Amino acid sequence: MAQSPLADDIEFVRQLAEEGASTPNIGGRFGVLWGVVISAALLLHWTAFHDWSPIQPQHLMYTWLGSVLVGFVGQFIIGAGLAHKPGASSAGNRAGGAIWMILGPGFGFLFAGIAIAVFVRGQSPMLFNMIMPAAFLAYGGAAGVAAALFRQKSQWIAAILCLFASFGTAALANTSEAYLVAALGVFVTQVIPGILDMRAEPKAVV
Repeated sequence: MAQSPLADDIEFVRQLAEEGASTPNIGGRFGVLWGVVISAALLLHWTAFHDWSPIQPQHLMYTWLGSVLVGFVGQFIIGAGLAHKPGASSAGNRAGGAIWMILGPGFGFLFAGIAIAVFVRGQSPMLFNMIMPAAFLAYGGAAGVAAALFRQKSQWIAAILCLFASFGTAALANTSEAYLVAALGVFVTQVIPGILDMRAEPKAVV
């Protein structure tokens, strides 16, 4: 008797979970890279509003563009050496990669849309503040998927902290403190879990 499509789907999900739990999460290095880059840019943004930085507020756009460029160059360099890493072809790592293939450009489209609203349509620059709560929700979703696939408590903690960071940056919208909260949130939810993932990677294929 042939299995029903539902049974096939359940079996696929079970195999996906088992494979994710038995293979390393190699996405941690990307979390460290982008976490450092974005948290540094957020700190520069915060200090610029308090006159503690040589960067003037009107030049912050160039800071962000430079940060994104550094991040993409670093991602290209890191990604080029991952093909032969243990677990690189696992379902969990492929799923994680697919998520960020959508989220990465998605942030770019969100930023571009807000930039058009501000610079073309004359809307308030404060609209840029809403990128932070949206980004933390996306980070939280990605961390939740990683936690489920790789059965990592650290990623569950990161996912929950992302929800608090989303709330905090939304509640503090249009204030300089929102950038400080965001910088701390990115470091805690991206850099620290990324370092833990890198330390947990095996030296050989498991």
